[in-house]
Amino acid sequence: MRTGKVLLVGALLAIVGAWQGAVAQMAQGGQQSERGAERDVGGRDRGEPTVFADAPPPPAIPGPITEADLVEPEVVIRQEGENTVTEYRVGGKVYLMKVVPARGEPYYLVDKSGDGTFERLPGGAPIAPPMWVIKQWR
Repeated sequence: MRTGKVLLVGALLAIVGAWQGAVAQMAQGGQQSERGAERDVGGRDRGEPTVFADAPPPPAIPGPITEADLVEPEVVIRQEGENTVTEYRVGGKVYLMKVVPARGEPYYLVDKSGDGTFERLPGGAPIAPPMWVIKQWR
């Protein structure tokens, strides 16, 4: 099922890429033409059909994804003082760290932009017990 979805996405990307290439060529042809005022809304000369003979062929559709194409993250678990830190890497670059302190909730440090700056994400919902007075003695 996953391979079928990947093939469908690959085919759609190939179609969109070919369409974008054709549109870019049409735009370049319109800019180079001295007869810009004679073109109608569709970018065609009046009375002349649009020919896409110069358009490049669409890219080849990629084959199915194999086990070799799948990238598994490298996981390293280490101790920093009383904290347990689990690092997740792909291509030697850390993108996620899970920190489990000796006391308290675990939290995650995520590198969203890929520049080595980590942002802290909360590990769980904060607990806020009710704090109103039900009965009071004097």
